[in-house]
Amino acid sequence: MVRNNDVRGDSVRGLLLSWLTRLTAILGVLALSFMMVTGTARASGAGFVRGATYALWDGTTLTVVCREAGLTPGVDTTVMVEGNGTVDGACRKSGKILFTTHSEASVVDFSSYPVSDAGTADGNRVYTLSLSVPKVRGVDCVMETSQRYSVTLHDLVTDAVLVIEGDTTPGQVLA
Repeated sequence: MVRNNDVRGDSVRGLLLSWLTRLTAILGVLALSFMMVTGTARASGAGFVRGATYALWDGTTLTVVCREAGLTPGVDTTVMVEGNGTVDGACRKSGKILFTTHSEASVVDFSSYPVSDAGTADGNRVYTLSLSVPKVRGVDCVMETSQRYSVTLHDLVTDAVLVIEGDTTPGQVLA
């Protein structure tokens, strides 16, 4: 008579189920705690106001202006701004591209803003985000450039997100 009592297998399964149950309970408690801590600052319908929120970049300075509405009055909110800029260049001669360049830079900022009695928060930040096409000497060509930028606004309290993207007018610089 053969008996199949896999005690070790049963105890491993039991330990695994016990560990998974504990992990699920811990994650549930953490999620509930997070909602309780941030729940008072969260307001349904909170978000960045288009038209009152914009970004401008001239290749050197990035200006970000934002307004968020639908917030709980009297509570500060924290906004993360992530700005990215790129400058691409192509050196052309007689319709042929001799070489290309690519430069990029970024900036990240976290700022707190007070929420007004009307449930809005306004921000205005200026950052140095300087990029330029490398100067090339001794090459007879025309350097065509384009600049692009993107700005992501993320309210860390309400979880509202807005992405702004833009291009500057392509320019030509003699190399």
